[in-house]
Amino acid sequence: MSNYYLFQDRKKCIGCHSCEVQCESNKSLPSGSRLCQIVPDDPHVIDGPPRISHILMSCFHCETPWCVAVCPAGAMKKRPRDGIVYVDPLLCIGCKTCISACPWGSVQWDPEKRQAIKCDFCMDRIDRGLKPACVTVCPSHCLEFGMIEQKMPVLRKKPLAPGPEPEDVEAETLMEKGCPVNAAITELERILDTGNLIDPKSRRRTGKILELMRDVAWGRAGADHLQSMESFARKIMKEGPDDISRKTGEFVDLTLTEHHEVFVSHVETHNCATGECVKMAPAPCQMACPAGMDIPTYITLIGMGRDADAIEVIRKDNPFPWVCGLVCTRPCEMMCVRGRIDSPVSIKYLKAFAAEKSMREGRYVNPPKEPDKGQKVCIVGAGPAGMSAAYYLSLKGYGVRVIEALPTAGGMMLLGIPRYRLPCRIIDLEVTMLEELGVDFQFNTNFGKDVTLDSLKAEGFEAFFFAIGAHKSFKLNIPGETDYPQAIQAIDLLRRVALGDWKIPGERVVIVGGGNVAIDAARTCLRLGCKDVMMAYRRARSEMPADVEEVEQAEEEGVRISFLTIPVAVIGTGAGQNGRVTALRCIRAELIEQEDSSRKIPVPIEGSEFLIEADAVISAIGQQVDQDCLSSISRLKWTRRNTLFASRVNMKTSVPGVFAAGDAVSGPATVIEAIGGGKRAADAIDRYLSEIPQPRMPPVPVRRGRIDWIEIPARVKMELKRPVMSLLPIDRRRKTFQQVETGYPEKRVRQEAARCLRCDICTRCGRCVEICRDKIKVEALKMGYLDFDRPGPTDFSITETRCVLCGACAANCPTGAMRMEDFNGERVLSLCGTILNRQKLIHCESCGAVMGTAGYLAYIRNKHQSVIPVADPRTQCCTCARKTMASYMASRLRQYEYEK
Repeated sequence: MSNYYLFQDRKKCIGCHSCEVQCESNKSLPSGSRLCQIVPDDPHVIDGPPRISHILMSCFHCETPWCVAVCPAGAMKKRPRDGIVYVDPLLCIGCKTCISACPWGSVQWDPEKRQAIKCDFCMDRIDRGLKPACVTVCPSHCLEFGMIEQKMPVLRKKPLAPGPEPEDVEAETLMEKGCPVNAAITELERILDTGNLIDPKSRRRTGKILELMRDVAWGRAGADHLQSMESFARKIMKEGPDDISRKTGEFVDLTLTEHHEVFVSHVETHNCATGECVKMAPAPCQMACPAGMDIPTYITLIGMGRDADAIEVIRKDNPFPWVCGLVCTRPCEMMCVRGRIDSPVSIKYLKAFAAEKSMREGRYVNPPKEPDKGQKVCIVGAGPAGMSAAYYLSLKGYGVRVIEALPTAGGMMLLGIPRYRLPCRIIDLEVTMLEELGVDFQFNTNFGKDVTLDSLKAEGFEAFFFAIGAHKSFKLNIPGETDYPQAIQAIDLLRRVALGDWKIPGERVVIVGGGNVAIDAARTCLRLGCKDVMMAYRRARSEMPADVEEVEQAEEEGVRISFLTIPVAVIGTGAGQNGRVTALRCIRAELIEQEDSSRKIPVPIEGSEFLIEADAVISAIGQQVDQDCLSSISRLKWTRRNTLFASRVNMKTSVPGVFAAGDAVSGPATVIEAIGGGKRAADAIDRYLSEIPQPRMPPVPVRRGRIDWIEIPARVKMELKRPVMSLLPIDRRRKTFQQVETGYPEKRVRQEAARCLRCDICTRCGRCVEICRDKIKVEALKMGYLDFDRPGPTDFSITETRCVLCGACAANCPTGAMRMEDFNGERVLSLCGTILNRQKLIHCESCGAVMGTAGYLAYIRNKHQSVIPVADPRTQCCTCARKTMASYMASRLRQYEYEK
């Protein structure tokens, strides 16, 4: 067996660059990174015309190729039959070990594909009996291709032992399943990589289409991207000179036509429903948010001090950021990946801080409205769902009227949430923002009595949105509940207090229930002056639906909670308006498992009855929708749960032109859920009035921005902990309705935002950890949080001591979350801005080019020593090593020819 080699007659070379242009390896590399290029073959000769020397990039054919020996992934291979060393792109992990290992600089780096690349003498052409492309195209015939032994016997190699041939991996056409955008990109890459598309114009246009399609897959595309791709495809079909060109254009045109909705969804939402376009995968916190807010983006903006910009991002999905910053139930924080390391980011309060600061600085402003469409929409209910729909419809240019039975706007935000959690002024400020948009509020107006559906249609309203909430309380259905005026509903108490009636319900109060409404009622009673407040809950503490923090604060203030307690009867004296509650009879319960339920049920324990002395009993076991106001619309359908029947996708009811969302559809829920429903309803109403088809699937969260990350050292990021919320002193809390949570100082807000892991960029695929552990074998990445359900220990600081800065993790990261950069004489490795490691760079002794860090070069040297002892550490970069090799080979050729 013999080894192939390329030779060049410098006397014949005319410096036309034809071989450089035709080089198959060069075609995939950007300008300035050519594998083969016109350079002097002798580094000491600077005079005279430059000449190309393929010796500069031809493999020296080491007896035992170092690049093959040190490659941790087995991507560098040598064909036994002819000794050609080549890179298997399917196995290359981009660690650059082979590049640093090769003493002759024969292996280069492809920055686009993030893989190693080297001349393989056009193996596919050799196997077909042809010569390499550069030899074929050379007009002066200065290049010669043959066996190294034929040209220079003095460099004869030992015969290579025959071995198995490498398996050929056929490129797959991925248009069967999955995301059409991702599949189209794969197919276009295959078409370009095969080299069969030889027409220059068609190839250039296909490359442009591929760039545009990558923008779509990476969330960077605009509406004009689709038009441009269609235009390029039609030009290829029309002007392509061969079948391959025309078929390529037809493929693109067919893909854009058949999957038009998918491409539009990618462009408009910056999201991929299948998750295959990994750069568009929403973070878990955004997926958990009922309103779909782009949490990572606005958290990063807050960390940068750009509070007004953060509010602008928030209000694209939620018109009430300040309200939600104080009362949201934080489903996002429950899914926060940082919570798998220590504790979740305080997303809720960061939002409130940004809103308050922006409002104080006068930078909390409405976005511009679209031109008036001349169409009107009527909304029934001025709660969070109704006002959210009003906000987004008004921005779209519709005339909006909101009908409300009460004398003020806010719904449950005002009537159901006490002022110590949500001050009235905050609601008023955010409602004022809607009035500035031109939303018409009509208070003290009862739908069904003062106005009807027909009367509103007569006024010119073309669409209707019912957001009437769930204000009717469930009863306990126990003896004595309706016999005494002191047996009341929690919602009625909270509404009365919100509207200014602060009459004390009694000295001793019992609240039945364990949710947030029950907690709010209990803490409100304390502030009204009740001396003894107790809650009776039929289950255990761990099953209370109320927020843990709210429960803890209530107990700090003096609220007592009796668990596993079931009310049996309200006890009192007298009757009617003169009756007085004296106690609540209860019975102890135990939790029993049931086969048809995953949740244990409370079962009374016989003989365990007892009395809780009380002057008032307040029921807080849930609410339902009051159907009376909608009874005149006979065509409306209702569910078995006594809620309005409406599609969860487009909010349409059984009556054309009538939509519904919020508690009226879902039953008692949260403010953020109502806001999300109102936003989706606004979109559905806009589609209805614009005669655009309604979506068939629920909308996916929209990526609102592409904000770069906050840089922070790994040790600092690990040391930062979630701050403890400052609270009003307990003695003040018991006596006033002053806001309990006083917030974080600004410095802690910025630090808390920096704790975010930016899961909108890092999708936790674990590829970096696998490469570092299984291929490079240094185990420098300890990220147990990547396993969301079973997280292990995480330590970002360990990377500083173990990492050799090979860059394999960054080269294999599909989203660009892991980044390795050189600046200020250092090489820095970061993960979403978290600086994991930084080391000083070592430079080439000949030209000063960067070679790597001391740790990386030591790692390569150790790999060498395990294969072939190395006398001296490498001191030259790849380019200078190629020049040195060229000079050496040229001198040997001259010596051989002279001796011959």
